[in-house]
Order: sequence, then structure tokens, then C-alpha cells
Amino acid sequence: MTRQLADKIAIVTGGATGIGKAIIERFVAEEATVVFTDINEASGNSLKMRLTPPKPSFSNRIQVTKRIGITPSPKPSTNWDQLIL
Repeated sequence: MTRQLADKIAIVTGGATGIGKAIIERFVAEEATVVFTDINEASGNSLKMRLTPPKPSFSNRIQVTKRIGITPSPKPSTNWDQLIL
């Protein structure tokens, strides 16, 4: 891989299966730091354990289609210039 994303951070919703999973696998291969969520907690944890280091972070079960399922972080802890949107 080309390491194009080596100093970048990606947040992926719906990352445990399908297109989201493919995105995570590619971003990890390009050495991005990946944080992902999914409504399917078991699949999310399975994907996290399967990927080679550095493993992405899985922020447990989140339902992003309903506002009540999202809790904002009280204080961002990252350099937002690195974020991939």
C-alpha cells in the first residue's frame, strides 16, 4: 500500500459489515487511525480483533439514525486537521 493516510484519522459509521467494513480495511491498510461504530456490536468487535495492528477503535453499539443514540464527546481529544471526512 502507499501509506497515503498514515497521519490521518477516519471516523466510520456502519463499519462492521459491507461498504463500511471495506472502507475500514482499506484505511487500515493505508495506515490511517480508524474509529468506527456500528449497531451490530458483535460484528464490530469481531472486525476490530481480526485487523492487524494498529487495530482501529470500535466505539460499541451506536444507532446513528436516531439522535438519542448519539452521545457527543465532552472534549475532542484529537487534532482535527488530521480527520478524514
